[in-house]
Parts: sequence; C-alpha cells; structure tokens
Amino acid sequence: MLKFSDGVEFNTDGELRIEERYDGLYVVGKGILMPISSREEGQTFIDKKKKPE
Repeated sequence: MLKFSDGVEFNTDGELRIEERYDGLYVVGKGILMPISSREEGQTFIDKKKKPE
C-alpha cells in the first residue's frame, strides 16, 4: 500500500489494472504504480507485461 501526503492511497498488490483518481490515470498492480496519459496507453502497457518473454 502506498500512501501519499494528500491522502491518496494505492494498493499495488494484485493484477495489473487501470485506476482513475482525481489527478489522473494510473496502471497499478504487481508492485507497480505508473501514471499514464490515457486508458489506451495503460492497456498497451498491461498487454506488453502479460506477453511471455
């Protein structure tokens, strides 16, 4: 769990997902917290992470 001084909290456990907060969009999960500019950008990131290497 990440807690910021403005009161915003993110649970970075679980599968990758897109979360919308008052200040924007984020990809969250698997220990990751990454700001994104659009849902499409976030979905592309998630899709790339799910591909086997």
